[in-house]
Amino acid sequence: MRIALLKADYVNEDLLADHGDLPDMFGRFFGCSSSLAATADDVCSLISYDVRFGAFPTPGSYDVCIITGSRHSVNDDHNWIKTLIAFIRNRQAVGDAFVGFCFGHQLLAKAFGGTIGPGVIGWNVGLWPVDIRERCLWMAPESGTFQALFNHREQVLLPPPGARLLASDTSCPVQMFSLGDRVLGVQFHPEYTLTYQQAIMAVPESLSKAAFEDAKHRNATQPRGDGILRDWVKRFTALTKTQAAV
Repeated sequence: MRIALLKADYVNEDLLADHGDLPDMFGRFFGCSSSLAATADDVCSLISYDVRFGAFPTPGSYDVCIITGSRHSVNDDHNWIKTLIAFIRNRQAVGDAFVGFCFGHQLLAKAFGGTIGPGVIGWNVGLWPVDIRERCLWMAPESGTFQALFNHREQVLLPPPGARLLASDTSCPVQMFSLGDRVLGVQFHPEYTLTYQQAIMAVPESLSKAAFEDAKHRNATQPRGDGILRDWVKRFTALTKTQAAV
């Protein structure tokens, strides 16, 4: 699996030594090499492109584009966000596969006609249950409900027209969606470690102490299950390649 990581944020300098940057987190999660020398024989390779500064992959050089999370809102009036949306629309129209996490999930929804705004509970942080509502062929091993790591204030309020709602919960009505067979949105952060999520959770002044302590308690007591996305994204990507070859 050749991943083009569309990097939409950065890790604060004081956290880099302990946690690495976003490409490091995704590389560890998927078990990828992150080298320009990666070949088609590698089980998984990852090359990062900082889309905030106009860096984009060459078409045909990847099997899937993964869009990272971000401290920015998809509704911000930044030129790089508009350029990224245009890239997504143009490349998806010719059959490229996209997976988005958190900001990336919301951006995919916005790019194809969905609505994004503040969630009803404000900050949604820590481990929460993901409730699978519709199964797909790539969801192997199967899981009906699992605990996943969230860290967001905005969310998809209305998915794009024609999207399939794959997972939902009262705290986040659109936890996962797909559009056709080449677009997958995931609101949570399987690439984050618990220690990194708790470090960035401590930053927003708008997050109450009660919400912070509640999330820390859930993180310490709930069994985490979002590692299943490692297999699911790989199978999703493999299926898109198979379908493209038909």
